[in-house]
Amino acid sequence: MRFFIFFFFLLLLLPFSLAHLDGGVDIETDLYTIDFGYSPEQPLLGSPVSLSFSLLDKGSQEFVNLNTVWVRIADADTVYFAGNIEPTAGNAALNYVFPQTGEYTLTVRFIKNKVLAEHDFTLNVEGLAGSTGSDLFLPSLTFIGGLIIGFLARKKR
Repeated sequence: MRFFIFFFFLLLLLPFSLAHLDGGVDIETDLYTIDFGYSPEQPLLGSPVSLSFSLLDKGSQEFVNLNTVWVRIADADTVYFAGNIEPTAGNAALNYVFPQTGEYTLTVRFIKNKVLAEHDFTLNVEGLAGSTGSDLFLPSLTFIGGLIIGFLARKKR
């Protein structure tokens, strides 16, 4: 029975482990490839957006060892976020909830004792999140499955 419960939870977690970023762009410079990714593919107002920034050596395509990655999120009128992110395994990532719809500029600087590369990316944020229930379907299914398994395991004792 324990094997079945373990296997069931692994099966439920499989979609999360196979997740990847849905949108993004790679920018080539003289020495580097700047990799910017985000998820979901269409960022929505009020919903967390995963942002990922990496710098790769253009020749070897290996991650460049960095001290920090500086990121600024702004629209035409306001700077909403500016700060340093410490890269982990070559990737600087953050989750961000955009405060309003519209076009945002994400400025990124890759720093190793000095600025190695810099680029501005544009991201468009649309309508309110939650208009469809699809974002909550899999977590809800996982929660309900856990309740059922917990109930069955308790009943067997």
